[in-house]
Amino acid sequence: MGRSRRPEGKCRLCGINGPLSWEHVPPEAAYNDHRVVRATQEQILKPELWDGRRGEISQRGSGGYTLCEPCNNNTGDWYAREYVRWAKQALDRLANIPSGEQLPFYVPFTGRPLRFLKQVVTMFFSVNSEKFADIHPELVKFVLDRSSRGLPPKYKVNLVLVRGGFVRSSGVSASINVASGTSDVASEIAHFPFALRLLFGDVNSLRMGPIEHFADFELDQKGEVWLYTEVGDVTTKFPGDYRSRERVDREAIVNADGGMEKDE
Repeated sequence: MGRSRRPEGKCRLCGINGPLSWEHVPPEAAYNDHRVVRATQEQILKPELWDGRRGEISQRGSGGYTLCEPCNNNTGDWYAREYVRWAKQALDRLANIPSGEQLPFYVPFTGRPLRFLKQVVTMFFSVNSEKFADIHPELVKFVLDRSSRGLPPKYKVNLVLVRGGFVRSSGVSASINVASGTSDVASEIAHFPFALRLLFGDVNSLRMGPIEHFADFELDQKGEVWLYTEVGDVTTKFPGDYRSRERVDREAIVNADGGMEKDE
């Protein structure tokens, strides 16, 4: 039996039509090498919580046929290894944080911040439509031009540490923070150990782990950076929601009782 032909389409980064290669989001070595179950569009739109058991199964991890081979190979060579190094540091940080702890704190990372940020931005092309690159040429240049530094102020990037749970991603949309009641226009990638949000325009919610200033580093400049962020969980299908399963269940009971805590 011959090899199956790769799907063809428009590369979501450079825009060239042709064969597409599988892009792991996040990189495969960043704990993305196992079976995942994706919620279908119908499941995402339903109001009840998705149980994570039924959906579209991917045996090779989270990702898709989104980039042409040159873009996949180049960005992987330029940036992906740096992302993996940061993911391994995050695993060490999480091991020292008590289970259930979610209060904001400062966490250190060492490495090449610009390369890490460029990989983060690269990933957002794969979770958005083909039109994303046309709408945001500044981000295309930021990724494909290794020497490019700085991001326009209309782009902001948040990083939160997450313990695990579901894998979640969403294209650009207006998302509501269920905890604060605020809304922002954002795209999200949440996969252990990072939940990343690319925000557009004015930001209304309280920000945790801003990293867009990483764009001011040189490509090979090493440094130690301290991020003011929090630890959360990927429990629900709602973008920007990092509540633990215990908190989600507790608040569901409170809401069912008319918003009143029980006095026992």
